[in-house]
Amino acid sequence: MRVAGPSPTPSPPLLGPPSGQRDLVPGQVLHALVVGSPTANTVLLRVGELELIARTELALSRGQALVLEVIRGGDTPELRLARAPSEQGLVAQALRTSLPRLQPVGETIERLAAAWRALQQAGALPAATAKEIDRLVQGLRGAAPDHAALRQAAADCGLFLEAQLARGQPNPADLKGLLLRLVARLPPKPVWVGREAAPQEGRPQRPLEDPLASLATLREEAEALLAGLRGRQLASLPQEGQPVTWHFELPLRGPSGRETTLWLRAEREGDGRVGESRWSVVLKLELEPLGVVHAKLSLHAGGVDASLWAERPDTAALLASRLPELEAGMRRAGLEPLRLWASAGRPAMPADRPAAAGQCLLDEQA
Repeated sequence: MRVAGPSPTPSPPLLGPPSGQRDLVPGQVLHALVVGSPTANTVLLRVGELELIARTELALSRGQALVLEVIRGGDTPELRLARAPSEQGLVAQALRTSLPRLQPVGETIERLAAAWRALQQAGALPAATAKEIDRLVQGLRGAAPDHAALRQAAADCGLFLEAQLARGQPNPADLKGLLLRLVARLPPKPVWVGREAAPQEGRPQRPLEDPLASLATLREEAEALLAGLRGRQLASLPQEGQPVTWHFELPLRGPSGRETTLWLRAEREGDGRVGESRWSVVLKLELEPLGVVHAKLSLHAGGVDASLWAERPDTAALLASRLPELEAGMRRAGLEPLRLWASAGRPAMPADRPAAAGQCLLDEQA
């Protein structure tokens, strides 16, 4: 066996430790520990429970941890040090895996809750487990559309979980925390799978596929919500040369009680004058019978600009007719309205496009 220098490309996924030297497969990545150096040009490595003697020209010391890539298998395997991906590469890879699963959080919670109701009706989980999962699912439901509830929903949206944990101040209502606890509580299968399910009095026996499908849907929707949260957290990371940006996706209950989503993107950027900056907030919300409505509010030293768009022409006309009320409301709140207008259409960068402009999501090498 031979150990060479670092690979020029990021390492492939870890496949797990081998049970023997002949089990090494090209492309496999191993975590190894240097446990000795029998001679000047050899090193004793421990990979899992396996110990291997390898020839190498590298200066390796006892106790050193290595990440190795198998580039040739067989009787005389060859390994090389795997180069750790850069921080930018890790962020881009995480975004590539998260953003394709990004869906409106309100709709996803509706599907998750429907799957949970079906699983409850099947009676396929122990009572204590079902009670805990029900508590977690109810905690995911959207906030009422008023300013106090929206402020709390922003604090509970999941973007700040790790910061709260680092301060030792966990938020029990945090969306990401609730989802992580929910996934942890879900069993791998309904408790009676694999044995005869005796029908209970007053409850018809359901086919086995019903609770299996409901449990799979429940897990899939919870993981999709987590993937979307990771994407928004990554897209909100500060980047050199880019404005500070925060992306929020807040579940709300519409007037009919149906779950919907308020998308919000807040950006802080300079306006070209020394010491001056302004905040811009872009929103997107769909409410029946208005349809999809967008807004952009820009706050700077002189006051506030507000631009409104509606994807339905009749809604755009309604918004334009209510601009005097918006102006009066701003003045009551202590804000100075400068420029207010409403139009049919949508902004160039809607609030539901959270991908950071500075991230490279396309690999140009093939």
